[in-house]
Amino acid sequence: MLSLIDSWDKAVVVWVQEHAHFPLLTSVMQALSSREFWFIPVVLIWLYLFIKGGRCRVAALLILPMMLLSDYCTAKVLKPLFGRPRPLGHGGFAFPSVHATNAFATAALLSYFVRNLPFRIIAICAATLVALSRVYLGVHYPTDIAAGALLGVLDAAIIIFIYYLFRSFLETRAPLLFQPASDLETSSADEAGTSEESGSNIKN
Repeated sequence: MLSLIDSWDKAVVVWVQEHAHFPLLTSVMQALSSREFWFIPVVLIWLYLFIKGGRCRVAALLILPMMLLSDYCTAKVLKPLFGRPRPLGHGGFAFPSVHATNAFATAALLSYFVRNLPFRIIAICAATLVALSRVYLGVHYPTDIAAGALLGVLDAAIIIFIYYLFRSFLETRAPLLFQPASDLETSSADEAGTSEESGSNIKN
């Protein structure tokens, strides 16, 4: 079974290199695969989410530890553990793809906290394009990016679980940072209702 998957992986990479390469598309894929290309957009999105507050700010704050977890586990633990060489003689290990892991971890985390359908669609499409660019450029096999995508979603789920595990502690220590906007609005409404009720009782 593994040999069959490996054969299919290699056949896909060879086919892409021989039949799906075009100068303009290659330039686009190289840009999508470059960390420098994503630096400014990611910083701007992070700042927007942080300033917006509420669940968006929680997502912005959780992206940082999630990226550390995702990048370290994939690059430093799993890649050396599996030791799968990259295709076409490229140096380094291939399985799983760090680009795919990080991209889908970010997309999954943002899709969970940011309740905006167009934003979610864009995040998932961007992650998919990043992952596909790695196969197009011949530095990863399809199973590398598939495993990376699944691992990224798992990493996001772990960070979200840890957040909810320590949510009460975080909201107590830094309520303006970690308490979702809906909760803050509810708290304000409750306080306002309590104040009105107290004033009414005094008048009575």
